[in-house]
Amino acid sequence: MGLLSKCIFAITTHHTSMCSLGKDEAIISINTLGVIEGKLPPRIMGMVSEWASMHQDELLADWEKSKNLEPLEKIAPLP
Repeated sequence: MGLLSKCIFAITTHHTSMCSLGKDEAIISINTLGVIEGKLPPRIMGMVSEWASMHQDELLADWEKSKNLEPLEKIAPLP
């Protein structure tokens, strides 16, 4: 199963991450880890929430880098 998470910085100035799986996608706040828009299957949303909570500081750091058009750091997947 492939789950793709990518930061969107060209569209919004809010700290958000977009997660996609097939036709399902959600925009999630990096600050609160709450869903802003969209929907993922419950099991996938749980995995995304777990991963994002483990790497929230890294996500915020990458967000800041993206605003300056700097290369992003890789973030480890769930173990």
